[in-house]
Amino acid sequence: MSATLSRSLWTSTRSNFRCISASVHASTSTTYPLRRYATQVKKSTKSGETRSKQKEAAEEDAAAGIQQVTLAMQNDPQWDPWAQPIAALDVMLPYRTAPWSGSTYEGIKARLQQVWNNRLNALKNCFNKSVMLRYNSFPGVDMDELGGMNYFLKVPVQILSGTKSATKPSSWLWGLRNEIFGSYCGAQKAIANKDRVALSSFAQSLYLNDCMRLLRKQASTSRYIWNLHASGPTASTEPAVNNKTTILSIRAIEGHLGRRPPPGGNRLVIQVLAKVETLQSLEIYEASGKALHAPSSTPVTDPHQHPIITTSATKNFRQKRTPVAPHLQTEYLIFEKKMYMPGQKWSIREKVYPREGAVVAH
Repeated sequence: MSATLSRSLWTSTRSNFRCISASVHASTSTTYPLRRYATQVKKSTKSGETRSKQKEAAEEDAAAGIQQVTLAMQNDPQWDPWAQPIAALDVMLPYRTAPWSGSTYEGIKARLQQVWNNRLNALKNCFNKSVMLRYNSFPGVDMDELGGMNYFLKVPVQILSGTKSATKPSSWLWGLRNEIFGSYCGAQKAIANKDRVALSSFAQSLYLNDCMRLLRKQASTSRYIWNLHASGPTASTEPAVNNKTTILSIRAIEGHLGRRPPPGGNRLVIQVLAKVETLQSLEIYEASGKALHAPSSTPVTDPHQHPIITTSATKNFRQKRTPVAPHLQTEYLIFEKKMYMPGQKWSIREKVYPREGAVVAH
């Protein structure tokens, strides 16, 4: 009996041991994959954090490099940190409003509204001239030389005179008027010479696109000669004297918004709406020299009829050239200049067309 009891105890103990071993094996086989998964998660998390840190470090290095280049380029007067195109400001054409002036309006309300617009434009001209005064932005005028009573006597007269006095050499707008006229002549010469590089210095935005479209339509073998003539038989042959440009509207805003002031000039961007009136002619020739334009019906005998500015190699008419009768050209153009780029010329932004049935006041 004791033997039977011992055998049963041994059998029970062995079966219990097998169960315990099986359970231990099962728990061990379940724990090991969980450990491996946790290890993989830790590794992937660490690699993700490493890549994120590397990306942040690369972005910081790139930002630091851009900042260093920006700081270095700020001392270059030919670099424009605000190279985005600037929208046209609220320059406006003033129109005549008197019943006998020739301007037509839909009613008395529209006529009175134009009277208000003209007065508003005049007030804005005076205000923007005061902004230019504060930034010393009148070409050819050094405000630092105006001191004492001379400053206080001239400033009210110059500011309140608006733009009508620009045709007088004593006006502070005299230099600006001559500069925009020079840019206009430069643009016409570049168009005649098919010089796209020079044209981009005198034109931008819509006007540049129109000029480029015109150049693409021109025959590559044709030759153009643009001439500017004296405005009258008794006029001087000096281009500045024949400048009949009238400034109608002027606006000035701060275009340079950096913390540091620009290395040259000032922060302003100035736009001017001007009436450019010239006596000019255009000669068109084939490659063989044949004239494609209608010749002048009258011989050129008066020396004042000779061009004072021309794209030809010589200002004198030669026998192989066919002179063309000059015609009066009137254009309304918006000029712009970034004053923080002193090496930049006044450039033509766009051409403005008067309202139908209205007469421009000047």
